[in-house]
Amino acid sequence: MRQASPSSSTRINTDADHFSESPARSQDDRWADMTESSDAESIAKSFYMHIQVSKRRSIRESGGGRMSAPRLPDTRPVIAPDANVPQGMLPTPVVTFRQLADGDGDSEGSNDWLDVDILESNEAPVAGESRMRGNEEWAPPRKQIIFHLHPHANKNKAKGLAKQNFRCAGCGLTVELNYVKRFRYCNYLGKYFCHSCHSNSTCVIPARVLWKWDFKKLPVSKFAGEFVTSIRNDPLYDLSAVNDGSLYGKVSLLNKSRSYRKQLGHFRDYLLVCRSGSALLEMLQAPYHLATEPDLYTLNELEGVKNGTYVPRLEKLVASCNDHIQDCPLCTAKGHYCEICEKDDVIFPFQLDTSQCSKCKSVNHAKCWSRLKNEADCPKCRRIESVRLRSMAAS
Repeated sequence: MRQASPSSSTRINTDADHFSESPARSQDDRWADMTESSDAESIAKSFYMHIQVSKRRSIRESGGGRMSAPRLPDTRPVIAPDANVPQGMLPTPVVTFRQLADGDGDSEGSNDWLDVDILESNEAPVAGESRMRGNEEWAPPRKQIIFHLHPHANKNKAKGLAKQNFRCAGCGLTVELNYVKRFRYCNYLGKYFCHSCHSNSTCVIPARVLWKWDFKKLPVSKFAGEFVTSIRNDPLYDLSAVNDGSLYGKVSLLNKSRSYRKQLGHFRDYLLVCRSGSALLEMLQAPYHLATEPDLYTLNELEGVKNGTYVPRLEKLVASCNDHIQDCPLCTAKGHYCEICEKDDVIFPFQLDTSQCSKCKSVNHAKCWSRLKNEADCPKCRRIESVRLRSMAAS
């Protein structure tokens, strides 16, 4: 019979007979000693031995007759503490607006930014409550639109994974140094993922399109691939705000596309007040940013510019709108005359050979406008100013 070592209170006895002896100590005390260790194998073995001892005691008490059901131990010690399971998820607190206002939530600092009117109607937990996911060493990726360029995958993956605490960026799986080479790099998020979170699927990286006009499909994680696919038709990319709009000077098709879309913006102003232009107006408003934001594009539209299918569609739409305005008497009546050369031909702001004053919105020939020293010499602006001075003198 093996005797437990007196120097270690956490060593588990493997002999059921010895477990049934030692009357000086209670059964619950012996069970607590055995379950102090958080090792899963030790806990399972001690649990099994306790069941066997309970069976034998039941047989002795019944005199060899029918065995009563053994009393199961308290299973609470079996639950391992959070410190021993770093892969586990942290608790997800449910915080209401009222708790935040009263200072009962987990947030620190002043809560004066909360609207009292909103708090009155949100006493109970509402959808979209704050959720804290991950742990101190890892947090799952978030849906974010990335406009900056990530470097290519480092040949030394250990350096990249060291910044991630040697965990998968998608699921938090810990990796040993011997298996570092099996991790895969996501070119959208710029982090490393395990095989379960990265299946080597590829997609176009929006940041590389905006900065380098590069539509090459690169490997991304499952999370990033699904997210980029879900926003392909969303107008999120303002080319004038990225790298000071230098992409227009590098890609002639983009420059031509912007010119056409500016023309469509002028067409829209005419068609909004035209009774017979409803069909063309619907084409200009689907999508809405087509005629209102000439620098705003979706990822699908940028790919259309690249493969040469987007600009011809704009060209046809511009021709249709131009034909309508030239033939429609209501739209033609809203045309302009050049006050510099005073010719009789009707001109419009959407024509490429015209210029429009930013103050009075008058339209003149581009050649005539270039002869003026500055915008203050605009004939209509000077006429408006003289009328204003005469009215002031008369009053």
